[in-house]
Amino acid sequence: APDDWSDILEPYQRVTVPFRGKSAVGYVVGLLWEDMEGLKEVGEVLDPFPLLDANLVRLGLEASEEQVTPQGLVLKYMLPPKTRLNRHLLIGQSSRVRKRHGEPTLTEGIRRMGWLETFRLVRRGDLQLHDRFTGLPFGALCPRSNGRRASRALLVSGVEGRMARYADEAVTALGSGGNVLMLVPDHHVVGRYVYRYLVGLFPGKVFWYGSAVPYRDRTEAYFRARQNNGIIILGTISCVFLPVKDLALIMVERPQEEDFR
Repeated sequence: APDDWSDILEPYQRVTVPFRGKSAVGYVVGLLWEDMEGLKEVGEVLDPFPLLDANLVRLGLEASEEQVTPQGLVLKYMLPPKTRLNRHLLIGQSSRVRKRHGEPTLTEGIRRMGWLETFRLVRRGDLQLHDRFTGLPFGALCPRSNGRRASRALLVSGVEGRMARYADEAVTALGSGGNVLMLVPDHHVVGRYVYRYLVGLFPGKVFWYGSAVPYRDRTEAYFRARQNNGIIILGTISCVFLPVKDLALIMVERPQEEDFR
């Protein structure tokens, strides 16, 4: 990477790199600012800051080692597929930058000023970002603990008994201002049943994250999980990599199913 990128390039940012005659997306896993012969140059940086924090990176590396899976493949699945988050990030400008065109998307800002200048303005605070779904400021994740004590419980009951217990636990978690993550083994059978049940009890607070839902809905669930409080994120095992804010409760329906292996 060119030396003048040193102020905007960090580990675990996404970049484009030439690979077998095409442009591929990769993650920066380390920085070494030295001239090295035979290496091809990075094409561009895709995000103004890393979308993963130290806790998510640690989880991904542990999953890579335990499942004997390449790190790159694990990192790929830690974000929504075909991730084009810049389309959903709006630019709110500070008083130091004249506002001319309302609130353009980050993609439009990059098109006008180039990605390097746009990202520098973001990192300096001259451009502030917020997402179109929640309207809340969007910045780099910071590893944090919500101070909640963790405990585990195994619930053995019929379907109606389990659903009632899930609802009671969710009410308590949401009432404390936390978020709930509910994992189901599949979308079409168990997932649909649980989704309808939860939506009936918590209208407007349940968001599905999974490959079976449309891209926009899955992207909204990603932003909601990262930004909002008092919501339920429902999905399959891919949800374990979501950066859920103030996570108060994790519920797993039918954990014995092979889909969780």
